Amino acid sequence: QEAGFIQYEISNYAQPGFESQHNSSYWDGTPYLGLGPGAHSFDGQRKRCWNEANLLDYLDGQRHEEEELLTDEDIFNERIMLGLRTRRGVKLEDVRQQLDFNLVQKFVSKGWLTLSPTHFRLTPAGLAMGDEVMRTLFI
Repeated sequence: QEAGFIQYEISNYAQPGFESQHNSSYWDGTPYLGLGPGAHSFDGQRKRCWNEANLLDYLDGQRHEEEELLTDEDIFNERIMLGLRTRRGVKLEDVRQQLDFNLVQKFVSKGWLTLSPTHFRLTPAGLAMGDEVMRTLFI
C-alpha cells in the first residue's frame, strides 16, 4: 500500500486504474466467449460451456463442447464466492432472497465483514478468513 498498490481482489494488487480487466469479467458475471481448445464460455445467465481440451483432437475437428446449466443455488454460491473475492463485495440485491442475514451479522460482529445499504465485503481481517465466511454463507 505504501507503494501505491491496492488489494482489489483477494489475491491481486494493482495501482488504481491498472486492475485486471480480463479477470474482472469472471468476478462480476459478464458474459464471455472462449475460442480454442479447452476454452470456456459463459452466457452471463446460467449456461457455461467449454471446448475439447486436447489440442490434437481439437485440431482434428473434434469439437466436443461440454456444458452445464447453473442452478439457482449455483448462482447464489458463485455470487457469494466471486463477490467476496473483490473489493466491491457482494451486491445485496443479487442475493437478498436467499441470504441468511444472521450469518452476515455474525461475521460483521467478528470484524470479518462490513455491511453497507447496498453491499457486504470482507474486511482486511476478513480476507484471511474468506474461505470460512464463503463456506458458511453458501446454501
